[in-house]
Amino acid sequence: MGSRVVEAEYEKGMLEPSTPLTLRPGERVHLIVMRQPDPKRWDLSRLAESPAAHEAVLAEQDLEGWAANVDEEDRQAATCNSPVGSPEKNLGLDRRGNG
Repeated sequence: MGSRVVEAEYEKGMLEPSTPLTLRPGERVHLIVMRQPDPKRWDLSRLAESPAAHEAVLAEQDLEGWAANVDEEDRQAATCNSPVGSPEKNLGLDRRGNG
């Protein structure tokens, strides 16, 4: 049989293929399950917008500024005695390993 894409519906713990499968009873197979987009769950028109439109929304929400602040906090943490800093600083050691 090889491999092929088959749509199926999930009900009561079972996958029901939309087309018959040419398998022997008890034959084992590998499955890769990919969900189809659910229009009730996803705003597909928004997801289909161009990246430039998406970037404009992020800029309006100032998420770029938020990202810059997080990056700055990470840089500051790397230069102090916080758990996020360098191993030498975390252990109170100099670069040669002396305390």
